[in-house]
Amino acid sequence: MPYVILKPTFAGGARRNAGDVVDIAEDEARNLLAMGRIDVAAPPPKAEVQDRSVGLQASTTAAPKKRVRKAKDAD
Repeated sequence: MPYVILKPTFAGGARRNAGDVVDIAEDEARNLLAMGRIDVAAPPPKAEVQDRSVGLQASTTAAPKKRVRKAKDAD
């Protein structure tokens, strides 16, 4: 389980700084949680799925408009 380090500490056999996210053993995590040195890391937010197939045959959205040159005045 991932944990976020709140205060500089020695965890997982190495020196860790505040803000680091680490996986450590349960017994060590229990001790550090009790001391207030670590907290359980929140799961990363899920990314939105975007349909980027605009203009393809399998796409459900309309094809983009083509750019055209303006006609020159023939006066």
